[in-house]
Amino acid sequence: MKKLTTAALLSLFMVFSYTRAQKAKSTVKAIAADKTSTTVAKTFLGSSGLQGGPITKADFDRYLRQGLTARDSAGTAFEVKEFMFSYAERNLYEDSIGKLMILTDFLSEFCPGDTVTTAVTNNIYYKTKPGDTAYFDHIKVRVPSSGQIIQSSPMKFVIVK
Repeated sequence: MKKLTTAALLSLFMVFSYTRAQKAKSTVKAIAADKTSTTVAKTFLGSSGLQGGPITKADFDRYLRQGLTARDSAGTAFEVKEFMFSYAERNLYEDSIGKLMILTDFLSEFCPGDTVTTAVTNNIYYKTKPGDTAYFDHIKVRVPSSGQIIQSSPMKFVIVK
């Protein structure tokens, strides 16, 4: 019985590994095909011109209300179609025996358009504090000349005092 279970688990592992390898090959082909596009858009937080790094709470809150903007090196504006907003909030917790520990709570929200959703805006400005991190990734923008949707550069902001 033990040999049968081990053989079954081994065969499942081999099938899973094979399907993951096939998926990885198709992903590499898709990335290679996507790199043929020469249009490069950079994304910024609001009108700040910031693409990431340390940012004060006041500046982050102000620029987040403005939404995301995208443009190329020539200054051509791109329409932001969608993005994923993730927020890592650091908090102090106490376990059952009274030991203090810092843990991170994560919030992720898909945002259509160039601004965060209403659900996020209703709460995020009360939560932002130094030590937290905001991520903007999977940003998709529309190229004005061709109408093609391309992926733009991701951003990471660390809130400081």
